[in-house]
Amino acid sequence: MSRLLLSTLATLALSPALAFTGDKVDGIGIEPARTFPVDVATQGALHASSPWQQFIAGEGQGWQARFDQHTGTPHRMWGTGIAIDTTSADSVVADLAALFDRNPGLHGKADLRLKSANYVERVDTWYVDFDVLIDGLPVWRGGATARVKHGNLIAAGFDTYPNTLATGEQRLDANEAQLIAAKRGPAPHAMHSPESERLMWLPIESEAGVHNRLVWEVRSETFKPVGQWVSFVDAETGELLNVHNEVRFATVTAEHDTRTVNGDTSVSPLPFLRIEAGGTHGFADAFGGFTPGDSAIGELNGEWFDVSNGIADDARFQLDGDRLITSADAHLAEIDTYIFLHQIRDWALEVAPEVRLSAERAFKANVNQDDVCNAFYDGRSVNFFQAGQGCNNTGRIADVVYHEWGHGFHDYSIQAGVFDGSISEGAADVVSFLQTGDATVAPYFMTNGRGIREVARNRVYPDDVVGEVHEDGLIFAGAVWDLWDMAKTELGDEAGTALTTDIFTGLLKGGPTLETAYDEAIIADDDDGDLSNGTPNQCLIIDAFLLHGLGPNGGALVVPSHDPYEGLVADTPNSIEVELVNLAPTCLSGAPRTGALHYQVDGSGWNSLDMQVTGANVSADLPALPAGSFVEYWLEVDTDDAGRTSLPSGGVINPFVAYVGDVLPVYCEDFEADDGGFGHLLVSGEDVEGADDWQWGTPAGLSGDPSMAYSGEKVWGNDLGGGEYNGAYQPDRVNRLFSPQLDTRHYVGTHLEYKRWLSVEDGTFDQARIYADENPVWSNWSSEGGSDNHQDGQWAPHAVDLQGAGDDGVLSLVWEIQSDSGLEMGGWTLDDVCLFAPDTPDNRLGIADFTAEESSTGRSVVLAWTNPMHDPVQELVIVRKNAAYPEGPDDGKVVFRTDDIEIGAPMRIEDKFRGSAHYAIYASDGTNWLSWTRPGLNADINGAEEAGGCGCSSAPGAAGWMALGLVGLVVRRRRS
Repeated sequence: MSRLLLSTLATLALSPALAFTGDKVDGIGIEPARTFPVDVATQGALHASSPWQQFIAGEGQGWQARFDQHTGTPHRMWGTGIAIDTTSADSVVADLAALFDRNPGLHGKADLRLKSANYVERVDTWYVDFDVLIDGLPVWRGGATARVKHGNLIAAGFDTYPNTLATGEQRLDANEAQLIAAKRGPAPHAMHSPESERLMWLPIESEAGVHNRLVWEVRSETFKPVGQWVSFVDAETGELLNVHNEVRFATVTAEHDTRTVNGDTSVSPLPFLRIEAGGTHGFADAFGGFTPGDSAIGELNGEWFDVSNGIADDARFQLDGDRLITSADAHLAEIDTYIFLHQIRDWALEVAPEVRLSAERAFKANVNQDDVCNAFYDGRSVNFFQAGQGCNNTGRIADVVYHEWGHGFHDYSIQAGVFDGSISEGAADVVSFLQTGDATVAPYFMTNGRGIREVARNRVYPDDVVGEVHEDGLIFAGAVWDLWDMAKTELGDEAGTALTTDIFTGLLKGGPTLETAYDEAIIADDDDGDLSNGTPNQCLIIDAFLLHGLGPNGGALVVPSHDPYEGLVADTPNSIEVELVNLAPTCLSGAPRTGALHYQVDGSGWNSLDMQVTGANVSADLPALPAGSFVEYWLEVDTDDAGRTSLPSGGVINPFVAYVGDVLPVYCEDFEADDGGFGHLLVSGEDVEGADDWQWGTPAGLSGDPSMAYSGEKVWGNDLGGGEYNGAYQPDRVNRLFSPQLDTRHYVGTHLEYKRWLSVEDGTFDQARIYADENPVWSNWSSEGGSDNHQDGQWAPHAVDLQGAGDDGVLSLVWEIQSDSGLEMGGWTLDDVCLFAPDTPDNRLGIADFTAEESSTGRSVVLAWTNPMHDPVQELVIVRKNAAYPEGPDDGKVVFRTDDIEIGAPMRIEDKFRGSAHYAIYASDGTNWLSWTRPGLNADINGAEEAGGCGCSSAPGAAGWMALGLVGLVVRRRRS
């Protein structure tokens, strides 16, 4: 198990690559934010999961979802409106809580507590958030969220982390955490003003996955450098896991033609200017108009904005009638900033008057601050830097002023959700380009004419997420830019701009992160309180957002759903079906056009069948196959307008595998009560910490592993992750998990069935193997190019032919990983390991513990056994024979016969007989009798064995029986 020390996480979180560009302080990271990759096969499996199927079969009819693949919960779900009592905030919350209680599978029975419930009348929408508590503490950005529009619940989401590993204990107090945050953070020499501390769970995410860690969230403020710091300190170890600055800065990235500091000038009024005259003061009107008076003085400390100059006294100028203010009266940065701020405020009042930022009086703007090449918003003010080092004065650039005020517009818009740094940067860019119509933000930011960045770039989530807010913000800004472009093309400039602006200002209210921006966009676009019928402009939104990986299911609109077979019926065709779930049915048909079923029987070579298309379903019949066959299969489906998909996503690399025929349970272990007696060892490789990496416990979802067991909570797997470990097996190792010696009794043809979640490099380099009695019976796919990695990405049933191992009455199983020095992945994760035997008369009717012993008085023989474990059993007889073992139910004297048989019951009778004799017991199902006589199983001798040995019929599996305790074994499946 590869060690991934928390100090490494801290280093990654604080690396200069994650710093806010231009803030002059190294080590400032983006706020902790998970990524939510979307795998089509995994999404399909989660659509088919029991909790979701129960919901959509009930009050969730017509709903769809995009799932969190680590937790299995619907990260976002939407659909037909569910009526909610919107009489008051209390009634809304009560109805939502009741709905969540009725559907606990949606959130994993999480402890949910109300966080906020806000109503925006203009859009008739309630925005409701719930915190999720784990052991009484909240999770960073965790919880549930709901959108109630026009009286109906139309969307919700759950980031509740059920069954996710949570580690750490509190060893530090709040003061210690505050001190660590200040001294180990990126501003250790600055004076930190403590603001708050709280214990919480922080989802720690790396390339491997995510688990929750107990932390202190510490907030502090500094003034030089400017910072509102949010730090996450490990509550147990004191390590600084993450720190970010909520002060929002601009940056330099792109170029364009001139717009601001290029010599062009224009004349504009100074609205709402403060005017002092005769010992009193007032304000000019919206057009800069005022009543002249003796010795009137004008100041840029206006009614709505107060502009302060960092390098000189704030501007004051004489007003004695009409007056043109020039740079002789005030610094151009003061004049420009004042005018640009009023321009953007006018826009906000028109498009979203309910956003309170526009109502803030004397909002502070500081120009000519003692720095260069930047600007920032800190929650209370906007701040602009002087010219220098190749940069123009940022207070003189309209785009920058719009952008920084745009951070505040985003901040004040939020009614639920979170303030996400990447969204904020993207939103601020959108605010800017909606004024300028230009994809280049802030041309002439540099004195050579270069701008800051270009929004019309197809950045895609999650592939292009780099952990820097300005760069990541381009994903969202690009989606809105493309939406605007498409809307103008379809509707015309004016209507397209109005639509884009309405969707943009509406979606900000939901406080989205990158991966939920699409969801909030369609909520904003909804007009009838029902998302199942689409929204007026959903197709435009999808077209734009899909270009950036922000669609209803990432980059895919159609999700295939198929419940893999765990067993197939013998001697009859078996229907293989897949349903295509269309997440945008009003925008594309998503209809399957053709399908192919690929299968092979007992490794004999692949065959293909055309599948029949019926609506959204695609099906084909596997031909009738004899009992005892093993079938591998995978599916391909082509759609009219959504491309091709396969299930499982690896196709021939990791096909589904099923056994054909009725079966009898022999052994089953779900690892819930204990580890099942399994053991593990390092076979070869350097014996260092984690080299022998097999663990029994709850998986943490790292390095491609699942984040939950298939059933219950416990599994066996290579490096389950959590703590100091990243979930991946180590290089240049061979390690094994081995079962206890399993008693297969009298059963013949036993095979293995278990649930598998395997992630391993192509078999050319790394090998995952299964052994039965030290004989290899399965290994992962190996390709010529070595590029076909096996990545299940979901729990998959796996039936394995044991090739006769176990026919001698005992069996041992081994799962192995052999790695090279290169790529390491998650390895094995196993659950519900079971053995089954073919449902043959001999397997069904066999008795394995028959004994014949002389009674204590010597006057009788005591016969004891356990009745057969499986129906049907109609008759049971015991036969006695003197010279040799009986060879069947009619070969000797019948000393006991009954048709009153209790399945699996222990039995004991006495035969009034003295002396030595051979006994055998036989059962019948009404058609067949047990066909063999096997001493130690269904036959025994009372007294000494005669010379010459046994005259019994021979059969495989003559080894002595070992008690397995099958009474009470759950029969998982039996077909008739």
